[in-house]
Amino acid sequence: MINHLATLGLSRLPSSAEELQSAYRSKARSTHPDNGGSSEKFVAVRAAYDTLRDPVKLQSWAAEYRAHCERQGLTVCNRCLTASRKEARNCGCAPSEQTRADQVRDAVADELTDFVVRVTSRVGDRVADLAVDLVDQGVKKIKNRVTKRRG
Repeated sequence: MINHLATLGLSRLPSSAEELQSAYRSKARSTHPDNGGSSEKFVAVRAAYDTLRDPVKLQSWAAEYRAHCERQGLTVCNRCLTASRKEARNCGCAPSEQTRADQVRDAVADELTDFVVRVTSRVGDRVADLAVDLVDQGVKKIKNRVTKRRG
């Protein structure tokens, strides 16, 4: 199974024709025989571009690609064709639609995290100050005992 995305150096299907054309031009320049590339690689780049820019060819190739990935234990996102071992809806190609409850939960979690950091910092500073005070008191007691024994 030829991965046309990888042939063009892409990890996912571009969201616009301009992005696809840019990837094609970049890869075509580097693989062209006049620039030190091989004619086989250049032909593969051209075939990948032709397939991905034609909606009919893309649909046919995408169906084969999904089937191939599923046989490998991968899931494929329906929007960007990213193959991964995790659930495809989490590929990150589209902004997630958060409910109001999710937004509130996230905001509360952020505020709680900030609060814990502030409290921990203050408590840590207080504990350090108390430890220094206790050490100072202990040193004073030792000095007093030493001077009493000498005197």
